[in-house]
This record gives sequence, structure tokens and C-alpha cells, in this order.
Amino acid sequence: MLLTLGLILACYAAAIAAVHAILHWHKKRGLDTAGRELEYVLVTKQNQLQIEWVIRALMMYAGLRGARLRLTIIDDHSTDLTIPIVQRLTLDRSVDVWIVDASGWDPVAVMQHMRHPIRIRLNEAEDWAKIPFVG
Repeated sequence: MLLTLGLILACYAAAIAAVHAILHWHKKRGLDTAGRELEYVLVTKQNQLQIEWVIRALMMYAGLRGARLRLTIIDDHSTDLTIPIVQRLTLDRSVDVWIVDASGWDPVAVMQHMRHPIRIRLNEAEDWAKIPFVG
């Protein structure tokens, strides 16, 4: 019985050591920050029926990849609940959100603070393939 318990503890110790060794190797090679952010630009107009599951899919995808999610929402004068839904969903999550009005946005300024943004226009059918778990 003690031998079995000792083997179980040894396996746990080996797993912990392996995780720490891999983390040290990643930090040494500079891999701890590369590829750790997903950046999406969502262009919305009256998309209250779709915006919640799109954001949830992006949050789940970022969680599975171990990355931080950065969203820029460019709203084209929505009169429905699109923006309140975005604010509610991202209120207590680890998601960086920037909401911009479409009439006063500068595309150069928006894209300048992002490395590799993926632009999704929710009212365009061809852009739906860019959403994880959809296309």
C-alpha cells in the first residue's frame, strides 16, 4: 500500500517538474508572449441576435488557446441591444474591449494598436467563416 502511494506521489512530482521545465524553456526562448493575444474587429449594425454567441465563441476559442482576447467593436448606429449585450458579456471577463462609433472612427488609428487583427463584418455572409467553430 505504501509502495503504491509512493508511486502515485512520484508520478505527481514528475508531472510538476515537467510542467515547470516546459514553462522555463518557453520563457527562455521568448515564447511566453508570442501568440498569446487574439485580436478581432467586429463591425456591427443591429446584431443583437448574433453578438452574444459570437463573443462567447471567441472567448471560448481564446480560452482553449490560452490567449487573451482583444475585441474592437465598431458599431454602425445600432438602435437595438447590441452594445449593452457586449458590455454585459465582457464586464467581468478577461477581455479587452474597445467600442467605437462607426461615424467617428479612424481605421488607421484602430488598426495601429493591433498586431494581427481579424476583421469580421457581422452583416456580411462571407465574413462568418472567420468566426471559430463556424466556418
